[in-house]
Amino acid sequence: MRKFYTLAGILSVSEEEKESIRQQAMEGDPVACYKLAEIHLHLHECEDYVASAQELLQKASEGGVADADATMAIMMFRGEIEPFDPVAAAKRLEKAINNRSDRGIAFQLRNLLYGRYGYEQNIVLVRQTLDQLLSQGEDPYWYALMGDVLMAEGKIVESQQWYEKAVAGGENSAYADLAVARGINDTLVEGNDAMDPMCMYYF
Repeated sequence: MRKFYTLAGILSVSEEEKESIRQQAMEGDPVACYKLAEIHLHLHECEDYVASAQELLQKASEGGVADADATMAIMMFRGEIEPFDPVAAAKRLEKAINNRSDRGIAFQLRNLLYGRYGYEQNIVLVRQTLDQLLSQGEDPYWYALMGDVLMAEGKIVESQQWYEKAVAGGENSAYADLAVARGINDTLVEGNDAMDPMCMYYF
């Protein structure tokens, strides 16, 4: 599912796989509905893609896809779903987290890390939560977030090893952060080749 969290991941999806996802979504498969919603949101392949994605995400949510609730919560916090209702957004995010959505957990941890969307900054809690997640096994997705924590603490050199581990594990979204931590352009070239959108933009 994580492949569909980012533009870089969705760009790696073949046309054949996308067509299969569309067909399965039409047949009502909740996971396919979630994936197709993310494709619409990232690639804008259909007219009124936000409304289309919202409808697909609701079907996925009703089918028990926790990441769908996470995406809807993120859209609600950003004001992409009207009317703007931060209380409803927080409840939707809580539902996603309770159902173990990695996307929801990561979004909430970044809210706490940077003190955004009305959440009070709590770097200590973020660090404790990440330590717990990483104690369950190696995971490049959480390596990247640990790099963010260290960067927020001003530990730029220490953050590099976590971003490097994330990239080595296939988490292409960490390339841009690694480039900032290293302060060199070579990483931007690597990230550009790996189709990380931020590196492509900077490059």
